[in-house]
Amino acid sequence: MADRSKLTRRELNILESLFRQDSNPRLAIRRNLAKQMGMHQRTIQVWFQNRRAKAIRLNELTPPSRSSATINFLAPQNPKYQPAIKISEFWATTMSCIKYYRY
Repeated sequence: MADRSKLTRRELNILESLFRQDSNPRLAIRRNLAKQMGMHQRTIQVWFQNRRAKAIRLNELTPPSRSSATINFLAPQNPKYQPAIKISEFWATTMSCIKYYRY
């Protein structure tokens, strides 16, 4: 079993700020973030899983349901669908967070 590593305050700040924007980032985002932060993608994935569980426990998030998952899956096909944030804006914010929290 691999040793547990404690995240630095900088890493936690980056992850928390991204969590506030997207509590469930896709694999490509997690991979890019892991590369930028010098971490394993799996560490990022587990952190987000644990943080979502904490948010649900603290009533910061509602637990996903089948119906909402179906709606979210079908939403991009709906012409009235408007994403909460554009991908370009998300990446600009992500990169500014990483640059801000660098030593």
